[in-house]
Formats: sequence, structure tokens, C-alpha cells
Amino acid sequence: METRTLLDLPKRTKARIKTINGSEDSRERLLALGVLPGDDVELIGRAWFGSPLAIKLGKSNFIALRREHASLIVLEDHY
Repeated sequence: METRTLLDLPKRTKARIKTINGSEDSRERLLALGVLPGDDVELIGRAWFGSPLAIKLGKSNFIALRREHASLIVLEDHY
């Protein structure tokens, strides 16, 4: 089965975060931004060249992520 990341999520679609891959520094950075396994995430939009991505975490937190960081966020298979 193929791993689905935040980069694979269509615009205005919600999903649940399964895990965060990558180096310890990358994981700590995402955790500090509030990206937590088990939380809901929605892709709001992408910049012209695909980076950064605007995402909504939970009900009211909005952040922008580089493609490199978004590719580390693994989503659950079914939401």
C-alpha cells in the first residue's frame, strides 16, 4: 500500500495525521508548529510553484509549510 502524505491531499480536503517522518530536527519543528499525529489537517492552497502550502490544523490554526516539510506528514488511509 502506498503511503499518502500531505503533498497528495487535494485542495480543500481534510485528512487525519498518522505520523511524521524525517529527521529528529524536522519532526521537532513540525511538532512545535502544532502538527500532531491524530489531528485533523486541511490543505487550503498552494503557491504557484507548489511551495509553500497553506494548511489548516484543527478548527482554527493556519500555517504555511514548505514542500519538504509537507512530504514528511503521513496521513491515515481513511478519514
